Amino acid sequence: MPTDGLLLQSLTCGSCGVLFAVPARMLEQRTALGGVVACPNGHWCEARVTSPLQLRLDVQQALLAEVERRLTAALLDNAKLRQAVIDRLVGPRTAPDPAP
Repeated sequence: MPTDGLLLQSLTCGSCGVLFAVPARMLEQRTALGGVVACPNGHWCEARVTSPLQLRLDVQQALLAEVERRLTAALLDNAKLRQAVIDRLVGPRTAPDPAP
């Protein structure tokens, strides 16, 4: 007996974490249109299929942004500390910071 196969794509809701499946063809159409799908609990989820490579790149970009944020904060703290040392040694704001 021939059967028409229905290919399902699994998704995880970003709001409640429930794992559910939708027909792959429907997900492809929604993804192409930039639409959304609803999880069984009624939360709207962006219809987006993400490859493992894209997930890895997203994580790396987030980590890079955090490192850049921390580096900027450390450089600002360093400049403040350097100016405080100069102020203590030669008086407040009498000498410019030699390494701006």
